[in-house]
Amino acid sequence: MRGLLIPDAHSNQGQDLSRFVLLNGFIRKHTFDFIMTMGDFVGLDSISHWNKKRLLTSEGKRYREDMAAGNKALDILLDFPDYCCSHLYYLGGNHEYWGTKFVEENPSMEGFVDPFVNLRLKERGFSVTPYKEYLELGGVQFTHVPMKGGNPVQGNYVLQRAFEVVAKSTVFGHLHRWETMNGRRLGEDRLIQLATVGCFFEEEYEAEFLKGCPNPYWRGVAVIDIYAPGMFDLEQVSLARLERGL
Repeated sequence: MRGLLIPDAHSNQGQDLSRFVLLNGFIRKHTFDFIMTMGDFVGLDSISHWNKKRLLTSEGKRYREDMAAGNKALDILLDFPDYCCSHLYYLGGNHEYWGTKFVEENPSMEGFVDPFVNLRLKERGFSVTPYKEYLELGGVQFTHVPMKGGNPVQGNYVLQRAFEVVAKSTVFGHLHRWETMNGRRLGEDRLIQLATVGCFFEEEYEAEFLKGCPNPYWRGVAVIDIYAPGMFDLEQVSLARLERGL
């Protein structure tokens, strides 16, 4: 089973979205059993809780424009022949979950603010997995980020922390880094593989609070080959490689 994994894309208003044109060109050269967005496909800066009290930063940003950017990104991404892919999966991330939190705080917006509906995912043929839940394919689990104690695993040694809460091979996003790890528990024969697969946005689209900070972000997409139950190979396809058309 061969798939394309698209980690955090953070599509937002004001972006040129040319990276999706490059990715569409890559998809057209290959055939995948599935394509999966790994969560945080949209940035949703307009309803970000981080900007709630930053009125100057959020001035002029509109939810409808965030959705317009997300829909445009999906339109570009999915413009390929049917033989390129047979299944589409969309994992909800913490950014999509901001829509749920926003409606909780603004009940009058129920039925209007819903990224999964506003992105027309059902009409586009996506199977949706909500934030904090897992999708399993071929014995491998996929989620936006594993949770520990109600919070996303994070920080240094993050894969070791993820290993403490999952019982199967797991691939996730959220951290914007590329890291892999293999583990095995005493008394179990099977190997557990863990991977976090970077991000799919350019450096200029990073959050304002990250400006000037060194970070280990890896930018691109991943090709996964699930060759046996719970076992997979990963191939990095960097943004730089996409720009070269390889």
